[in-house]
Amino acid sequence: MLRRDPHLTKKEDDAGESAPLSTSLTTAAASNSSPLSYRRRCQFLVSDASFRHRHRFLLPFVLAATIALYFILVPADFILSNTSNNVKSNHPTILYGHVHMAKTGGTSLNGIIANKFDNVCGHKGYSYDAYNDNEKAKAANGAVVLSGGSVWSRSRVNPRIMSEIGWENCDYISNELAWSFWKQFGNGKFHGVNMELHVPCRDRIEHLMSMCNYEEHGKVGEKGLPTKHKIACDAKTDDELFNSVKKCFLYLNRYDHAMLELFDVKC
Repeated sequence: MLRRDPHLTKKEDDAGESAPLSTSLTTAAASNSSPLSYRRRCQFLVSDASFRHRHRFLLPFVLAATIALYFILVPADFILSNTSNNVKSNHPTILYGHVHMAKTGGTSLNGIIANKFDNVCGHKGYSYDAYNDNEKAKAANGAVVLSGGSVWSRSRVNPRIMSEIGWENCDYISNELAWSFWKQFGNGKFHGVNMELHVPCRDRIEHLMSMCNYEEHGKVGEKGLPTKHKIACDAKTDDELFNSVKKCFLYLNRYDHAMLELFDVKC
């Protein structure tokens, strides 16, 4: 396709619009006394069209090369940081935490919800493999929920491994560590998501009796049986009675009233 000669005057250009190409070229030639100038104009028109034809793929190539160079030179973290505001977050609007107090049915609770719901991350089982682990437990000992146990396994996950996995894919977290573990989630510190803590509540006397009845692993008492604490019901003084009661307490450091300042705590 021929283009207008930018060297033509406006009058010559207007004339060229209404006149045929041959007439326009004749008029242009007549208006310039030099044949050399006329040939130059013809060469310009021909060479310009030829250049655009030969290099019609140049612009897309340059554009693609520029984009590729951008992603090579610009750090990925910079790109992600500038696009993160436009990407919808996968984090839930609220996280739930299960403060596993000893002898409150926490192992059974963790096992049941891990089998029934997704995104459960628990010391006594994760959702993603809870079903198969539970089937193995049933085949081995007839257990209907994850059994926990005394060694690290899929039913009793090492806390170090839990920390390495992280909590980003969790909606419900169950753990039986000291209460300071939960500080990392307090006041929306975890990706700006607030956490609601669930502390199992049990009848006080029943809870105390269950803790006293707990068999301490590795400690052997009378007749070679694991030791169980006994309350000194025949104690002579209140202090003696209370001291025998305190020996039954198990892992009370898993809860502290300071948690009330960081979380919405439910019993």
